[in-house]
Amino acid sequence: MKPSGVGNLPSAFLSPGVRYAQVGVRAAAGALLAAAALLKAYQAVSGPPEVRSIAARLMELGLVQFELSVATMLLLDLRPVMARSLALIAFAVFAGISLGKAMRGSSTCGCFGPIDVDPRATAAIDLLMVLLLALVGPSRSPISLRTAWSGWRRAALGIFALLMIAAAGAVAFGAMPKRGLVVVESAVHDFGLVAPGQAGRCEHTFVIRNTAQKQIRITAFHSSCGCAVAKLPQSAIPAGGRAEVRVYADWLGIVGKPYAHITLVTDNWWTPKVLLTIHAEIPPTQAVRP
Repeated sequence: MKPSGVGNLPSAFLSPGVRYAQVGVRAAAGALLAAAALLKAYQAVSGPPEVRSIAARLMELGLVQFELSVATMLLLDLRPVMARSLALIAFAVFAGISLGKAMRGSSTCGCFGPIDVDPRATAAIDLLMVLLLALVGPSRSPISLRTAWSGWRRAALGIFALLMIAAAGAVAFGAMPKRGLVVVESAVHDFGLVAPGQAGRCEHTFVIRNTAQKQIRITAFHSSCGCAVAKLPQSAIPAGGRAEVRVYADWLGIVGKPYAHITLVTDNWWTPKVLLTIHAEIPPTQAVRP
């Protein structure tokens, strides 16, 4: 005889605490997946333009649609066994990716779009979700087809379908070529290993090119921390012209792998923002050899 466990019993025979745990874990997993997908779509629309291959864009589109699909299944309790299996695989893979980024010293996991989250934190959350999903098992509510497709479920499914269409449109918009300001070569600069005594004088010059047919002015900049500032060009950048943006960072007294994002604000509709990133590795003073 096959042994009975939490995942093998219908919800009607489980204690209220176990049923609440199943609902809570399912809701948490679905909310995390939906938030990750929608934030990626938001970044594709509002974030700085990125030059990426078609394969990378298709992968991004597939990931966003997958996350929203599994989130829909979890939150609406559709196909609970399949939804739990897909969520387990997804969070296990995400945990592995986050751990890999943490080991490489990345400052953010990149899984929540414009929100920077330490990959060590996301790896811990992903592993926790794997553990919880494995422990509580899928819900197996003996509900009728009419109950399963009640009015609120149909409405919620329609909302999720619209979100999936909107997210696909956002990723497609992000893939469209845009005329405006682009960073020549790379928008990310790594200072490498910086001696503690030199950490207060880190500077790098980015070259910006205007690919539009009219002049564009950089009107302001925003820094992710007070440790980094930018010196902007005083005049507008003519069509086809170039300009330099010098970025300064003061990381004196900081040990580890600091980074900073500098967002340039422009008066161009297609590229209202241009993102620059700088990072370095600063060892402790005693770790620096003379």
